[in-house]
Amino acid sequence: MLRRAEEKDIDRIMELLRQVHRVHSSGRPDLFTPGGIKYKESEVRDIINDEDTPVYVSTDENDVVLAYLFGAYGRVSKDNTCLVEHKSFYIDDLCVDEAVRGRHIGEGLYNYVLEEVKKYNTDDIYVIGGESIYNQFMPYVDTAYITYIDYSYQADKYIENL
Repeated sequence: MLRRAEEKDIDRIMELLRQVHRVHSSGRPDLFTPGGIKYKESEVRDIINDEDTPVYVSTDENDVVLAYLFGAYGRVSKDNTCLVEHKSFYIDDLCVDEAVRGRHIGEGLYNYVLEEVKKYNTDDIYVIGGESIYNQFMPYVDTAYITYIDYSYQADKYIENL
């Protein structure tokens, strides 16, 4: 089942956040501390309950969360004097439980969210993430906004040349 996250899902979402952090901290110990986590439980509760920061989940037949997608709506209003009025949706984080990866659960969740976002007349969808997230969403890209930084970083992962 695909749906908006509810408070009853927080424990499972926290578990998935820990999985993501383990991947990050093992791959980049210079940036991520072992045992850390992106959000506190209270922060996840606040995010879930905020209409501007929806979290969507994919669940199994027992309503156990298998995947999540954190999103956020952004809007530049017509009161802004230097930017064109614009509504956007940002995909901040997507995780599929490591035990069920390879079953296209993330793809199904993404497609569900695309349909949900259309209901809000959103102009663009932005993906914020690392190599895995970018690779997952690359087939859906029609425009890429790239920021170039005048610095040479040590890295072991790179996005393809666009």
